[in-house]
Amino acid sequence: PETRDAPATPTISLAENLTKQRQPATAITVFIDTSRFKNNHYGNSITLFLPLARNQTPILIHWALKGLGVIYRDRYGYKKAGVIAQGLIDESIVQSNLFRQNDNSVKQQDLMKTIDHLNAIMGRDTITYGVAGFKNSWSTKRERVSPRYTTCWSELPIVKASLLEFG
Repeated sequence: PETRDAPATPTISLAENLTKQRQPATAITVFIDTSRFKNNHYGNSITLFLPLARNQTPILIHWALKGLGVIYRDRYGYKKAGVIAQGLIDESIVQSNLFRQNDNSVKQQDLMKTIDHLNAIMGRDTITYGVAGFKNSWSTKRERVSPRYTTCWSELPIVKASLLEFG
């Protein structure tokens, strides 16, 4: 995906976590940053207050991309982009909008539960959003990651020994 769409992936992850914790956000902060070691460093952020507290992925992606549109500048090569949830509240005390006639929040919540359930059973990103792309060329580089011997059984080194006779 283009750098303009980079916040979609962390927004999807953020929404999954907010849903698990049953905490919608009342605001999100979108940020982007170039390498601070280059002469033309640029970094910016914007905080957007949501009309209603939400934790649904499509809604958070919509607002994250809207915020990115305000702070994005074409002439830079960005190294980092992200989204931070703010104003978290308990799902049971979310106040709805009196003037909003067509509120699809129940349908939206059912859809999100179904997507999260399928992703949990069939693997992460089995169902994802097109705006997040399929090949994340801008994602975190992991070529120099240390092995996870202490936390992942499948990465334990296998040692084979043989008995040698000297004579």
